[in-house]
Amino acid sequence: MRELKNVIQQALFHLDGAVILPHHLPEHLSADSIKLQTSTEKDEIIDAIKKANGHMSRAADKLNISRATLYRKLKYYQLSKKGILQSGNDS
Repeated sequence: MRELKNVIQQALFHLDGAVILPHHLPEHLSADSIKLQTSTEKDEIIDAIKKANGHMSRAADKLNISRATLYRKLKYYQLSKKGILQSGNDS
């Protein structure tokens, strides 16, 4: 429990947004579960942008994040609004 508390404190110290991402954590915690969570977040972002028809403020609202955070996450996942909308229903 103490290790988890220390890891979270360190991640918060290095945080540049509102969400702790895998690159904020030590390498030994970058296991499949974190990759699954990252993959799920990426899919949620894609889905929100598609459902909002590319309206980024609405997509951010659906995700309960700011528009600036949404753009940071797009950059992090190397996504673009245009690319998402052109991909149709594929994620």
